[in-house]
Amino acid sequence: MNLPPSLTRSARQCLIVVGIACLIGTSTAAANLNPIRVDQFGYAPAMTKIAVIADPQIGFDAAESYTPGGTLEVRRTENNETVFSDAPSLWSSGATHDASGDRAWWFDFSAVRTPGEYYIYDPTTGTSSDRFRINDDVYAEVAVQAMRTFFYQRNAFAKAPPYVPPQWADGPAFVGDNQDPKARLVTAQNDASTERDLRGGWFDAGDFNKYTNFTRGTLQDLLLAYEDHPTVWGDNHNIPESGNGIPDILDEIKFEIDWLLRMQEPDGSVLSKVAVTQFQATSPPSQDTNDRFYGAASARSTLTGADIFAHASIVFGSLGDPAMTNYAKTLHDAAVAAWDWTEANPNVVFDNTGFGSAAPDGKQNGGYSDEDDLAVSRARAAAKLLVLTGEDTYRDYFDANYRKAHLFAWSFAYVFENGVQDGILYYLRADNGTESVKADIRAGYLGPMSNGADNLPAHTGAADPYRAHLSTNNYTWGSNSSKSKLGNMFQTVVDYNLDPANAAAWRSAAAGYLHYLHGKNPMELVFLSNMGDFGAERSVTSFYHNWFTDGSDWDSVIDSPHGPPPGYLTGGPNPTYSPDAAYTGPDITPPMGQPAMKSYKDWNTSWPQNSWSVTENAIYYQAAYVRLIAAFMDASREGAPAMINLSARTEIGEGSAAVFPGFVVTGNESAEMLIRASGPTLADFGVVGTADDPSLTLYNNATNPPTPIATNDNWGDYPDQVQLAAAVGRVGAFAQKDGSTDAALLATLSPGLYSAQTSNVSGNPGVALVEVYDGGAGATGVRRMTNLSCRAHVGAGDQALIPGIVVSGDEPATLLIRAVGPGLEPFGVTGVLGDPVATLFDANGPVASNNNWQGYPVEGRLVKITADRVGAFALPDGSADAAFIARVSPGSYTVVVRGADETQTGNALVEVYQVNSPSN
Repeated sequence: MNLPPSLTRSARQCLIVVGIACLIGTSTAAANLNPIRVDQFGYAPAMTKIAVIADPQIGFDAAESYTPGGTLEVRRTENNETVFSDAPSLWSSGATHDASGDRAWWFDFSAVRTPGEYYIYDPTTGTSSDRFRINDDVYAEVAVQAMRTFFYQRNAFAKAPPYVPPQWADGPAFVGDNQDPKARLVTAQNDASTERDLRGGWFDAGDFNKYTNFTRGTLQDLLLAYEDHPTVWGDNHNIPESGNGIPDILDEIKFEIDWLLRMQEPDGSVLSKVAVTQFQATSPPSQDTNDRFYGAASARSTLTGADIFAHASIVFGSLGDPAMTNYAKTLHDAAVAAWDWTEANPNVVFDNTGFGSAAPDGKQNGGYSDEDDLAVSRARAAAKLLVLTGEDTYRDYFDANYRKAHLFAWSFAYVFENGVQDGILYYLRADNGTESVKADIRAGYLGPMSNGADNLPAHTGAADPYRAHLSTNNYTWGSNSSKSKLGNMFQTVVDYNLDPANAAAWRSAAAGYLHYLHGKNPMELVFLSNMGDFGAERSVTSFYHNWFTDGSDWDSVIDSPHGPPPGYLTGGPNPTYSPDAAYTGPDITPPMGQPAMKSYKDWNTSWPQNSWSVTENAIYYQAAYVRLIAAFMDASREGAPAMINLSARTEIGEGSAAVFPGFVVTGNESAEMLIRASGPTLADFGVVGTADDPSLTLYNNATNPPTPIATNDNWGDYPDQVQLAAAVGRVGAFAQKDGSTDAALLATLSPGLYSAQTSNVSGNPGVALVEVYDGGAGATGVRRMTNLSCRAHVGAGDQALIPGIVVSGDEPATLLIRAVGPGLEPFGVTGVLGDPVATLFDANGPVASNNNWQGYPVEGRLVKITADRVGAFALPDGSADAAFIARVSPGSYTVVVRGADETQTGNALVEVYQVNSPSN
């Protein structure tokens, strides 16, 4: 069935899904799937873009044979203009892929990078693909909808307009007597003294229960989704906390962690679960009056608390927000208390007595002894606590036990143990971790990821025509989660910079799993619910969930009044599916009797068909997907905070009296930078004692010594005055005086580290203003500078070093600001400023200040953790350098650096890092 690209997405989705719904359930039915498969949301411009053309050989769609023509075209949707054409290439010499039952061709259209909406067209057969967009922000709204599913999963919290559309509104759930605010111990249901207020948190999955251990991987993935890619997350997800200056992903995480804090007993132990006694449920959740109980604490649930409290303390403490810094301290204390309890009570197990629902206290995975399983679980927590506290106790425990993880015992990086692997890898972020252990972890992860047949070789060797390889035997309940986790495993190599020479290959491999989940799969289905209004041509219409239960108003996009909300990731193809033995109908095909990747049906039933093992959502599936999509959301999303201008006013001369402003260009593409040094023009602004002839030399600091790449003495000698004037106007800089000896240059720079030496040609000392602008930010909105610095001589009194910065966007930015004097001596810098003080000012006065960096809250640990995170060199313990974290609104700021005694003079380096900055 070939539908015109001009048909609206919603109408097209309904036609396709209705067509298949009438036919599904028989193994011989024609599927009417589109043979040209793409990511239905689209691609960022720099991404590898490969469409799959499927010729089904085995499975329910085997009758839909298709052979593409010799040339395929990429066409603009708006006018059907062909912008690219090429021949498709046959995958694996025409072999049939066992997991999908398809033979396939690839059509590589990576050369198409211009933003717009497109489709792929086969002029031989007249077949068109689904429409897709190319743009930097192509996944931004998809990610918002995926995160909003956690809001729908909130316990004891009303979902009401304006935060949800009316069709998905519901009152607070489980707030009645004998429910979460007054939950009792399941083994003492008549004992009122056991009552605890355990409201809040998220429903675990399609059921309404809450499990401590099942949230460990969930929160780890979400915290890493923010920690590794902080700038992609906005404060605008339309949840009640939106607009509070904290990214909404962290607000949502905090909602769950607040529940975990309620689950912690005064002795530090953490309770195991809150649930009904079986799986009884009523739709919608607010109408569910079933009694709910909690399970006792155990060593494993308490280790979950230690792990997550420590990890969250690191993240929330890095925000520079006073309230969140205090919250981080609360989490720090909770983490330490939980660890201490497990040390005293390592053998306490929760056996699920009193519950028929899931038992959450099982091993991390099969193959461990009870002793080793607990040791590995403790090592995960120890890594986070070491990063948080720097204390030897946690390092020593980790060093003695990390090799019990299967990553080392089996020399195998395994999708079903990615949570353990991520916990082990977190040790690499500890500034005082044992270096030999860090080296072992890097090699222990990169080796099997590089050489294991199911990992990078499967991608480079084209093992899967859909470019998202998963071993056929690993398609099990929750395979979509496994796809997300595998994508994250590849991206982890990039995030930890384990193989920089091959970063593009790792990124491409990770992206393949995202494209699979977005419709480039044998079902031609976006595995997220109800995404027709957000770019999907064909997305999940129903899935197992007690709220959106079969026959309810929320059952299906197709045939219920409302359908489920957008953005839920379903479990995925499951060839192990079978209905309950009580089922007496015909085989449910698919998912039964199909190749692994076609073992899926878009349906929502309970017993005896038991659709939950195929379509149920779970918060841990969702979190793994959110982490994966975060890696491919462009950092230049609308409203994202960014530093777009550095300026520094100071005295310059020549030689050692030169000024060295530095900056980092990030992203995947080159950036145009405007760099200026003004002296004579400053006299028109009332500045006295100006430098008479400043000059500029731009260096690429990727080499040692740095390589000069551009220079200018007098700005009037710049060869392209029209281009220079346009850049000055675009960034809003003042005009340099005609005929002056001020300097200026434009440079198109690849991502990397740069510095601009500024000196006075005459050798006379004088005041100059040095400026570095992101020359394209004003026009394109792309933010590319993540670290600004300036090294100069700090004089006495009014001869302070005063760099200025401009933060753009609509949201606050978190900045790490450092003034380094003594910390420069290990690098061979002499005559340093012995005791620098840094103060941040806005138009109204001082915002934040620091003298000695380890006098900052929590013994300077937050500064040290944040510095390591942004790649800053470590300050010596006990040094008199200054550093602090500040969360600031968009606007103009100055950093004043002086000596603690204003008579002090010397060389100093001031640095400003954007903590929520663009990632890889």
